Amino acid sequence: MRENPYDRISNRTLEIVEKVSDRIAQIFKGTNPYDQSPMTKEEFMMRFNQMPLEERMQMLERLQGGKK
Repeated sequence: MRENPYDRISNRTLEIVEKVSDRIAQIFKGTNPYDQSPMTKEEFMMRFNQMPLEERMQMLERLQGGKK
Protein backbone atom coordinates (compact mmCIF):
# COMPACT_ATOMS: atom_id res chain seq x y z
CA MET A 1 0.00 0.00 0.00
CA ARG A 2 1.27 3.44 -0.88
CA GLU A 3 1.82 5.98 1.89
CA ASN A 4 -0.38 9.05 1.84
CA PRO A 5 1.66 12.15 0.84
CA TYR A 6 0.13 14.11 3.72
CA ASP A 7 1.37 11.49 6.17
CA ARG A 8 4.89 11.72 4.72
CA ILE A 9 4.84 15.51 4.98
CA SER A 10 3.46 15.37 8.51
CA ASN A 11 6.02 12.78 9.63
CA ARG A 12 8.89 14.73 8.09
CA THR A 13 7.68 17.95 9.75
CA LEU A 14 7.55 16.19 13.12
CA GLU A 15 11.10 14.91 12.62
CA ILE A 16 12.35 18.41 11.85
CA VAL A 17 10.55 19.89 14.88
CA GLU A 18 12.05 17.19 17.13
CA LYS A 19 15.56 17.87 15.82
CA VAL A 20 15.17 21.62 16.32
CA SER A 21 13.76 21.07 19.81
CA ASP A 22 16.64 18.76 20.71
CA ARG A 23 19.18 21.28 19.42
CA ILE A 24 17.60 24.13 21.39
CA ALA A 25 17.56 21.97 24.52
CA GLN A 26 21.23 21.19 23.96
CA ILE A 27 22.16 24.86 23.53
CA PHE A 28 20.25 26.05 26.61
CA LYS A 29 20.91 23.04 28.86
CA GLY A 30 21.48 24.12 32.42
CA THR A 31 20.21 27.67 31.97
CA ASN A 32 17.28 29.19 33.78
CA PRO A 33 14.46 29.81 31.27
CA TYR A 34 13.18 32.78 33.25
CA ASP A 35 15.38 35.62 34.42
CA GLN A 36 14.22 35.82 38.00
CA SER A 37 17.14 37.63 39.52
CA PRO A 38 16.02 40.68 41.49
CA MET A 39 16.67 44.08 39.97
CA THR A 40 17.98 46.99 41.94
CA LYS A 41 15.90 50.16 42.07
CA GLU A 42 18.40 51.85 39.78
CA GLU A 43 18.17 49.05 37.19
CA PHE A 44 14.37 49.15 37.32
CA MET A 45 14.25 52.92 36.88
CA MET A 46 16.75 52.79 34.03
CA ARG A 47 14.68 50.12 32.24
CA PHE A 48 11.45 52.00 32.98
CA ASN A 49 12.87 55.28 31.61
CA GLN A 50 13.97 53.55 28.39
CA MET A 51 10.44 52.26 27.71
CA PRO A 52 8.23 54.08 25.23
CA LEU A 53 5.68 56.37 26.88
CA GLU A 54 2.75 54.15 25.89
CA GLU A 55 4.29 51.08 27.60
CA ARG A 56 5.01 53.12 30.73
CA MET A 57 1.40 54.27 30.90
CA GLN A 58 0.14 50.68 30.46
CA MET A 59 2.41 49.48 33.25
CA LEU A 60 1.24 52.23 35.59
CA GLU A 61 -2.39 51.39 34.81
CA ARG A 62 -1.78 47.71 35.60
CA LEU A 63 -0.09 48.62 38.87
CA GLN A 64 -2.99 50.89 39.83
CA GLY A 65 -5.58 48.18 39.08
CA GLY A 66 -6.86 49.38 35.73
CA LYS A 67 -8.17 52.61 34.30
CA LYS A 68 -10.10 54.96 36.55
